[in-house]
Amino acid sequence: MMPRWYRAYEAHGRLKLKLDQLRGLIERQRMGDVVPVLRVERAPGNQYYLFLGIEHETIGEMPEWVRDVLDRANFLGRPIDKPFTLDEIRSMVGSEVVVHDYMRLLPFHRTDRPPIAAADGAAELDEGHPQAIDESDRCQTFVQLLSALGSGSIATLQRIWHELGGGPGRSLTRMLRLLGYLETDRTGRHWAMAPTVFVPIAHGPHAGAVLLCGRRDQRLVAALAAAFQVEHVMQPHGVGPAACIIHDATPAALVRTAAEQRVTARAMDDLGARLARALPDLGGWVERLEHIPGVHPGRFSVARYDGREFAPVAFSSGQSGLYDLRTRHSRGEPTAQDRAVEYTLLYHAPTGRWLRGDWHGMRYAAIDWAGIACPIQYDPATGWLRVDAQRRWPELYERALVLATGRLPTWRNDGWEYEGIDPQLIATLTPKLNLVREE
Repeated sequence: MMPRWYRAYEAHGRLKLKLDQLRGLIERQRMGDVVPVLRVERAPGNQYYLFLGIEHETIGEMPEWVRDVLDRANFLGRPIDKPFTLDEIRSMVGSEVVVHDYMRLLPFHRTDRPPIAAADGAAELDEGHPQAIDESDRCQTFVQLLSALGSGSIATLQRIWHELGGGPGRSLTRMLRLLGYLETDRTGRHWAMAPTVFVPIAHGPHAGAVLLCGRRDQRLVAALAAAFQVEHVMQPHGVGPAACIIHDATPAALVRTAAEQRVTARAMDDLGARLARALPDLGGWVERLEHIPGVHPGRFSVARYDGREFAPVAFSSGQSGLYDLRTRHSRGEPTAQDRAVEYTLLYHAPTGRWLRGDWHGMRYAAIDWAGIACPIQYDPATGWLRVDAQRRWPELYERALVLATGRLPTWRNDGWEYEGIDPQLIATLTPKLNLVREE
């Protein structure tokens, strides 16, 4: 069991507000495995002590990325420069608040939504740019390390990325899920590498070759390179590990090579097409979203997404759509931090339910409900597909595109462009997503 020590803060002000802010911080930064508990001074008045439980092999130490986050969290109060053990504070604190349990007691919590510009844009670096090459190599090493671990907490994943010199990793897990490397649990706190799979590529410039998906065992990658023609194709802008594409090989031969390296692998035809066929239509996808009970919009300032931005509205009409809910303030003007969006949720008027899902998916459903067209441009001869930036699909549906080729989309001219997409894949997804093809 990992040793635990406590970082103390001299705090003042409303305790519940502190807890809400701390809960939001830990959830957004995925620090629950490093900072799992909180203890509060018994019978706190306006001034009191908070004790954050830190799990680390060395008392008084914590991961640098966690320290950076906590040092910027001024709302916690003044930190005391001394590590405490439970025995030292036991007589002055109440029972511990387990962070995960505390979050489950809340009626709902914030969806981690990037700003619209950040959600729809990407760094436009040419694949030959040194920065893009460095980022691609970093992603490659990142996947290798995760493959060696097999599974773990999101905090561990973020720590590895940080130690590799990676920048803000808001979309890390989304990128790795799209490419079929890993899966995350429903809470978003844990990840596990997907099984190793060899997938024939059916369309596009690499048609006839085989794509390596899932866990990447280094012995297997080396054995493949020794026995076959292996091509590592950089992702657009370098924002992901290079696709491992094997030429002049059958999936069966590749599975045998994996077995020789004592790596469990299997071949799977048409992985993207299989996923597309298994997915429900948009209404079915909405039905499967997580229901968030106990939402009272009257407690919040409400803004509704209108197809381009969030605009303030009165919720009395209860119209279906995507909403930002912000805390109301009874006294004074809210600060910039107070004005930050706390919750982004999808409201389904026919059932009266508040729902939570991936940001792009919720936005897509809201646009569809509003009767706004979701156009695409597609060339069946080349497999080129373009999706408007503000109409990006729910993650699962986009994953079908990425798994078909092993390539992430390219950000260009306010849209996402995909290559090598089979016409049958588009035919399968068009009625499910109510797509409108522009000629």
